[in-house]
Amino acid sequence: MRKVLIFDEPISEAMLRTLRSQVGFTHGRMIYCKTYEKHFGLLDSGNIHYDVYIDQSPLAKDRRAGNEENAVATGYYDYVEQSLARHGIRAERSVFIFYPKNFHASGLIDHFRPAAVVADIVDDHRAWPLQSEADRDRLTANYKTLLARSDFAFANCEPVREAMRPFFGNIQLIPNGCESNSKPVARADSDAFREYSAISAPIIGFVGNLERKMDIDLLRKIAARFAHCHIALIGSTHANPAILQLSSYPNVGFYGVIPHDEVHAWGARFTVAIIPHLDSALTRSMNPLKFYDYVSWGKPIVSTSIANIDRSVSALRVADNHETFLASLADALADPAVDAKELAAFVEANSWETRFSGPIDQVVRLSRSQTDDHGMAFEPDCYSGACAVCGLVQTFVRKSRAIRETYNCASCRASLRERSQAQDIIALFGTGQTRSLVDLVKDPGFRQLRIYEPGTSGPFRRLLRDIPGYQQSDYCPASEGLQTTSKMRHEDLHALSFEDERFDLVITSDIFEHVRRPMTAFAEIRRVLRKGGWHVFTVPMQDPIPARSVARVDTSGEADVYLVPPHYHGDGKGGKSLVYTDFGQDLISDLEAIGLRTQLRYPASSSPTANQAVTLISCRVMPSPTKGAPRSTMNGLDHITGMEVGGTPPHADFRCPVCNGAELKVFRTRQFGQCADCGALERHRLAWLYIEQHALLAGCPRTLHVAPDGRSYHLLKTLGDSVHPCRSQRR
Repeated sequence: MRKVLIFDEPISEAMLRTLRSQVGFTHGRMIYCKTYEKHFGLLDSGNIHYDVYIDQSPLAKDRRAGNEENAVATGYYDYVEQSLARHGIRAERSVFIFYPKNFHASGLIDHFRPAAVVADIVDDHRAWPLQSEADRDRLTANYKTLLARSDFAFANCEPVREAMRPFFGNIQLIPNGCESNSKPVARADSDAFREYSAISAPIIGFVGNLERKMDIDLLRKIAARFAHCHIALIGSTHANPAILQLSSYPNVGFYGVIPHDEVHAWGARFTVAIIPHLDSALTRSMNPLKFYDYVSWGKPIVSTSIANIDRSVSALRVADNHETFLASLADALADPAVDAKELAAFVEANSWETRFSGPIDQVVRLSRSQTDDHGMAFEPDCYSGACAVCGLVQTFVRKSRAIRETYNCASCRASLRERSQAQDIIALFGTGQTRSLVDLVKDPGFRQLRIYEPGTSGPFRRLLRDIPGYQQSDYCPASEGLQTTSKMRHEDLHALSFEDERFDLVITSDIFEHVRRPMTAFAEIRRVLRKGGWHVFTVPMQDPIPARSVARVDTSGEADVYLVPPHYHGDGKGGKSLVYTDFGQDLISDLEAIGLRTQLRYPASSSPTANQAVTLISCRVMPSPTKGAPRSTMNGLDHITGMEVGGTPPHADFRCPVCNGAELKVFRTRQFGQCADCGALERHRLAWLYIEQHALLAGCPRTLHVAPDGRSYHLLKTLGDSVHPCRSQRR
């Protein structure tokens, strides 16, 4: 790895002030100090960097923002982006490793599109004390969402791996490890360490958070039974204030949190190290790191009988009850010698370096395959323009062989395929002032639409999710139609549970090639679209497009029968998804036959290579047009408006109804969108045509033209002083 950038969880300035005010043996002041040290780069070393987003907004009252929307609102993504740029790290060429309790993970993945995503599952947080049912449900949803987006997942013990297996089948088991190069060094100016070092009595020591997993009754018995020993409890008491009752014993010392790089010096003075844990849901779903620390320090260990502890080490004594624990502790104090060679061999075999060398190699290979495009050569290319998703004007650079999946936006990370879909959505529902999807979602009219988007990934979801009529779905065969959240439900595209004519817009991105019976699913899309509604979709298709679609799998029976060698795409959940169909040009006529009038759409860029990418838009066919303005160019006016299937040139006898011009030119997303003479767009030509066809201006003594633009002069020329342009102040 060239560089490592470690981000702590976002934290508010208000919470930092609260932590600073904590007293006693909690970790509050240390978190406060370390947070600012990381924020200002004071802990950076070599190619390892630290950072943390400190939310200074007045609305940030809690340490954790709690959801992706708050993270966006408070500038979290922008801060991460700036930090990556400051350290010279390109997100699209990076591996993002997430701690599973990070509730911003999915939003960060959508925003940055890293080359690979890893979930490092340390403990099952649903088993932690004081978790409400709502907390556990939220954690479950986050585990599922993060693991669905991950390429690799690691668990630190078998129970955690089993708990997460429903969300990610191939989780690698990587228990905690030993520090192979740790040295017992403490701060020379530490009064606390000098006092601790002066203790002459045998020391029974514990290192770790003093949480509710601690057996306080056992510790009380230890303090009473071994009054000649000093019991050193090193860790924060913030989650278990009841443990402070042990302060009544003169031989018990609380030392609070010791920095990681100093704790070895404290542990080196232990005579015996202990793990006095209760058997609980929490301890059954964790792998005690302190065990590996104690082994690294070469100490005899006495532990209660807890799960997920390596009992192969002879220095470890495991006790099933309090009396056995006290007896084992007495034996260890009487003879604290250990087999140094055995412990050294255990440390070498179970070091962090050994544990992660293989998995990290796999992650690096995956990230390189994603960024180097499997070593396959491609022609470099770039073009300039505005991103149709976020609006940023920039240069789009080809960085991989797959044309549709590259040319990513430097800001929102949208690929060419996704930006092309956004362009078409804007063309269908935007106005002349709409520059991006970010603009479009603010439009009151667009916010009234009912929109359906199957799938769980892509850049549109975080922009559309606040629209009241927006609905997502994922495919889970056991739960079709089940609503899991207000925006997510389980659906089978072959048999959607929605009522007829439910949606104005359906968006799918590279989904239908994985559908077993695609035409059945397309028919379902038509059924749930209102008349005149749109399906904006992509399938793997770019010029030159083959004439005919090819079925790769025979699905006529219950079992799949491969007609050609099976081909898979990643499913975004760490697994793979079978490709059933390679689509060709005949898809257009097949969709027409079921009532979906369909166009092929191409980018209108300056790059011939990028312009090979294809998006498709389908309209549920309206009833036969009646007298009045057409709703779109799909209703038989293509030769008049200049918009034909596939962006081809206009009809030979085309004349602009505004100025009678005969040529059209490129306008933003439309290849033939603007009159070359008067500049009239499609909407201007349609409006003028409607006015002329119905003689609306004939005999009008006065005409009010609201929000006029450059086409007003044609009205002025035609009607003279009887037309009065004015601009609305409402925007």
